Order: sequence, then C-alpha cells, then structure tokens
Amino acid sequence: MGWSGFHLEDSEWAENDERFVSWVRRYIEGDWDVDSGPGHYLSATMHTINALTCESIGKPLFNVEPQKGAPAFPSADNTHRYEDAHKEVYGYLIDGLNKEAIKELSRQLGRPVNVDNLRTRTDA
Repeated sequence: MGWSGFHLEDSEWAENDERFVSWVRRYIEGDWDVDSGPGHYLSATMHTINALTCESIGKPLFNVEPQKGAPAFPSADNTHRYEDAHKEVYGYLIDGLNKEAIKELSRQLGRPVNVDNLRTRTDA
C-alpha cells in the first residue's frame, strides 16, 4: 500500500500532456510509431552538423556526439535531475566544441575569432 499515497483520483493532466501520452504509447502500449523526442533530435542535429563541418573544413564541430539514449532526460521530477540533465547537455554543446573547427569556420567566413584560451570566444 506504499504507493497509494501517490494515486491521483483526477488524472486529467496525463491525458493533456503530450510527452506523457507519447511515453505511455511507446513504453506501456508498445507503439513505436511515436515521436522520438528532443534527445533524439539533438543527437541527430549534432550528427548532421558534424557531417557538414567535416565535409567543409575536414573537422567536426563537436568533439563527441551523444550516443543512443543520451543526453538523458531528467529521470525524476526534481531540480537535481533537471540540473544533471542540463549539465550533460552542456558537456556536449559547450564543453565539447572543437576549438580548431571554430577557428577554421570563422576564418572561412572572414570573421576570425580568438579561441586559444579557456574562456568564451572573443572577436579577434
């Protein structure tokens, strides 16, 4: 009976929450014809960007691309998990930027930047 305290008599919110409905359809009902969600699109977009920068300058913009299932969506409904999820995303999107690729892209665009220090980039 430990879980009965979490039972909601009126759960209309669940029917109106698109992400929850998608989650139920995929993981409870086994329906794989469900949108993959933001983590999937982030990974796919980073992969596309890396492919384009490799083609144009010979270097990926991101040093590491997220693997399947990453970045993690907050695993619990609390501030700590939310912050953990953002920390993981920042690891890919900010800390994972390839400084040499940024330098080469900026050179080709005629807008040189200084990326030689550990701080945020600055105009050269």
